[in-house]
Amino acid sequence: MAPYMISVALFVAAISTNMIFAKLPSGRHPESRWAWLKSRAEINGIIAVLAGILVYGGVHLIGLTANHEMRTFILIILTSLVFMSMVTALTTWNSRIGAFFLLSLLFITVSIKCRYLSTCLDK
Repeated sequence: MAPYMISVALFVAAISTNMIFAKLPSGRHPESRWAWLKSRAEINGIIAVLAGILVYGGVHLIGLTANHEMRTFILIILTSLVFMSMVTALTTWNSRIGAFFLLSLLFITVSIKCRYLSTCLDK
């Protein structure tokens, strides 16, 4: 259950970050595509790494440990960065339709997994 909830937490962090920072944090329009990409990569990269660190710390706070701590930490950070870039791409290319698709995907994933876990726990 812990790996699944780690993924959900990182996905929610990516969605909420892209909803909050729909435009540049400064509020002005970028001069070029490169300036836009650079500013998005800075903000989203910092938040993705911080979200990964917080999730990893939260898992340790509840008393769970992994067999390979460093590999798990790197995988959580990498997963957070991938989720952030995937969500940013979909919300940028498709605006609110992409955000709606991502939120729907999250709800469908959660409902399928909860149904699967409830049937596994009943046995």
